[in-house]
Amino acid sequence: MGTLLSLLEKLRQIPKPTRKYLPYLFIVFLVILFVLLFPKKSLSIFTIAVLLIVSSFSTVYKRLTQISIGIELISFSTIMLLYSYGILMALVGLFIVTLLSSVIEGQLDSFPKQFFATVIVCILILPFLSFPPLIGGMLFVIFRNIVLFIMYFFLYGSSWLSAIGPVTLNLIFNYVLLDKWGEQILNMLQ
Repeated sequence: MGTLLSLLEKLRQIPKPTRKYLPYLFIVFLVILFVLLFPKKSLSIFTIAVLLIVSSFSTVYKRLTQISIGIELISFSTIMLLYSYGILMALVGLFIVTLLSSVIEGQLDSFPKQFFATVIVCILILPFLSFPPLIGGMLFVIFRNIVLFIMYFFLYGSSWLSAIGPVTLNLIFNYVLLDKWGEQILNMLQ
């Protein structure tokens, strides 16, 4: 008890402007300690965080225009989480990314449509998770585009002609991501 009191007394002797940063220094210390003790877990956590943040901002162009060009990382991040950690983690990541991207886009009404359409695809793709990530991931992207097109067709009367460009670009974009970086990211998440 005496040691604790002397420690508190020493903390009170630290100048007040410096003392207000002590909690932040303590957090930095804990993060550094965690990284040193668990380097593999730290890499996984860092990779997940970067993947979710970048995916959330990948549709920021929709804030500037209503035209969908088909470039998004929501599918890619969901595929990576699905293959690495299973459906529960993929759904949690999907919820975070879809909600943040809707907020960033300023279109909160798109959140439930995008989220539930992708949840359906996550469930549909479960039997195909034994396939390599490139094949399973591309099936995911194809299924997601089909589900979204059907949904937008019935909700807004979208035509298949208007979807050809964005869907084609989305397929190419996700193929390149899965082919070039899919395995490396999956290795970092393990």
